[in-house]
Amino acid sequence: MYVYAYEGHKIQNLKCLTDVTSDSTRSIFERLARSLHRRRTQERPEPAMNTSASGTSSWSYSLRANFYALTPAETYYETVWQVPNIVGKALPVMMLMSVIEAVVLKLTNRSNNWRLHIAVLNYSCGSLSESLYNFVFRGAELSAYIWVYSNWCLGFLAWDSLSTYFLALLGVEFCYYWWHRASHEMSLMWAAHSAHHSSEDFNMTVTARTSWTMRPFSLHGRAASLAKGGVSADQLSYVYAGWTHNETVPKLSKVIPGLGHAIEFVFMTPSHHRVHHGANRYPLFGSATTVRRVSWMNLVSLLLWPAVAILTFRRAEKGSTTAPQLDEAAKTK
Repeated sequence: MYVYAYEGHKIQNLKCLTDVTSDSTRSIFERLARSLHRRRTQERPEPAMNTSASGTSSWSYSLRANFYALTPAETYYETVWQVPNIVGKALPVMMLMSVIEAVVLKLTNRSNNWRLHIAVLNYSCGSLSESLYNFVFRGAELSAYIWVYSNWCLGFLAWDSLSTYFLALLGVEFCYYWWHRASHEMSLMWAAHSAHHSSEDFNMTVTARTSWTMRPFSLHGRAASLAKGGVSADQLSYVYAGWTHNETVPKLSKVIPGLGHAIEFVFMTPSHHRVHHGANRYPLFGSATTVRRVSWMNLVSLLLWPAVAILTFRRAEKGSTTAPQLDEAAKTK
């Protein structure tokens, strides 16, 4: 007699108890197992694919991903494993913008802001960090995600809902702010995050300058707490930060009067992020105390509201500089 058991979408032969059995008895078990399989399949259909999203391999998709310009429908995925690698899809345009930045700096006699050996060091840091993430940390993060989801899930949100999209966007930005602030205020986390702020040039290659030692601190709930909706939002927030690391783009209010002011009032822009990487002395909340490094200012990635609400936002001032990013005391050691 053969015993069959249902597991997922397979009917497995667990064990042969004896070969001395009638064909009729075997047929009964087979029909029973197939009936159970059909019933389970009807109750739990295959996850629906996102048919409203355009091709993720197009240049249009890559360009829009760099500026968080994907439509909400293009971020709707019912299951986590359906979500594409948005960072990888956005990389071609990100690299192209970095090359254009280098050319512009060269043509405008600012080539000292983009030096090849510094760019190689920045990309090497990013490659090492990404490699260790893929081969070492991804399994641990996935295990932690499954544990949090299994034990602390508060509810389920519609995967194709506009409200879920905006909740994920705002939630990711709020969590990112506090993670980023902790990275600048806690000594252990700053020891890992300081590698990102140690580049002597400030350009788009600094985006890749991340330390692999920062990865254990990166599971701060941006994606885990927001489940599937946060997976796309987390990637888009990370990619958006790429173009804000540059010296080429001036204040948008000067380039696009009116609209530029509105954009800089809501979103993080290169001029805002240059303040975050700055090395100027600024008064601390208007007091007589000054700080050399203002890296704890403008800690957001996409939206300014967390920094504005907690009084850690400062606009770029005339004459401010981001190079060199190391303090004078640090350079003399």
